[in-house]
Amino acid sequence: MLRKLWETLKIPILGLMDADPYGIEILSVYKYGSMAMSFDVEKLAVPEMRWLGLLPSDIQKLQFPETATIPITDNDVKKITNLLQRPYIQKQYTMATAAPNLP
Repeated sequence: MLRKLWETLKIPILGLMDADPYGIEILSVYKYGSMAMSFDVEKLAVPEMRWLGLLPSDIQKLQFPETATIPITDNDVKKITNLLQRPYIQKQYTMATAAPNLP
């Protein structure tokens, strides 16, 4: 549906996601498609989708206090490590460089 809106209306598609591994994964599903639906990616993905809001790298740049963030867990590290191995994430400079900067 989102792809159809983007193609038909020619409007920017923005995603407000959390600045954590799960937010990155959600954005990547909308932008690149899911691995489970890879056979239909051209009908579902919105490659021009843009991340709206804080990037993980912004948290360090803006010097958020530790009390304002949730500590990264072992599962978070596994999630981001898995995401960084996906070829479409490796090609996307912003996502690949922002991800390791999680708090």
